[in-house]
Amino acid sequence: VATRDAVYVLARAQGQNYLYRVGRDGETRAAASGLGRPADGGAGEDAPPAYGAAALRDGSILVGLWDGRVERVAPDGSVAPWAAFSRNIYQIAADSTGTVYAAAHDGHVLRTGPRGVAALPTGFGAGRLVAIAATPDGDVYAAERGGKGRILRFPAAGGREELARVPGAHFYGLAVDGAFLYALDLRGRELIRIPLP
Repeated sequence: VATRDAVYVLARAQGQNYLYRVGRDGETRAAASGLGRPADGGAGEDAPPAYGAAALRDGSILVGLWDGRVERVAPDGSVAPWAAFSRNIYQIAADSTGTVYAAAHDGHVLRTGPRGVAALPTGFGAGRLVAIAATPDGDVYAAERGGKGRILRFPAAGGREELARVPGAHFYGLAVDGAFLYALDLRGRELIRIPLP
């Protein structure tokens, strides 16, 4: 995940998750380790994989874990629970208000809110939703892995619309930058740029 000052990269080694910070000058350092560690300390236990990260306005980074937990890594490197989805999740995204969105293994986009977690159906099916992105204003984008290769937009005001379709595409990454959405298709080995409405 990219911020104004750095890029953060998730890594996994020996059953543990790490978050690294790469500064503008290229200096790389560990920002946090032990992400997803079991609450009881779990000596010798593997942590669930961390598949997604999102930046918050206060400079902290959220990390989404396969078991549905989201942890917050503060700028000082301390780690604390942030949210919990009751489903397995892949990538996550956040808007400027701190609302968190997750790509659930069951194919739904999950959204945290004052009344708990809401599920936004994509119609992709189990295992077909990995890539997700959000704008600061709360528009959410989801891309299908395989199948019809659909890219959907969930406007903050509600509803759902299809932005693009690349049959058979395996979308594993999405990013929003100004007036464009970028979609990484690993099957076609290409980065697709889509103008936003």
